[in-house]
Amino acid sequence: GPTIKKTAPLKTKTGEVLIDRKKQMERWVELYLELCSSQNVVTDIAFDAIKALPTLGTLDQMSLGAEISVAIGALAGVRAAGGDGIPLG
Repeated sequence: GPTIKKTAPLKTKTGEVLIDRKKQMERWVELYLELCSSQNVVTDIAFDAIKALPTLGTLDQMSLGAEISVAIGALAGVRAAGGDGIPLG
């Protein structure tokens, strides 16, 4: 079926809809500069509210040779995904 294009209009700080492409790009620059230059402060209360996740000790253990062999055997074929210029065989 037909593709439905859903977009929200880009507006100035005063709410005026921007139609001109150059003014839209200038507004995006303005928005990102404001976003990147703002400082965020995280309080201790916010840190304390974050639930601590359990440590996965199994990730710290050494892999067995058999596990490594199984993982290598499960890799796809002998070809790389894409043209890398390396000859086969």
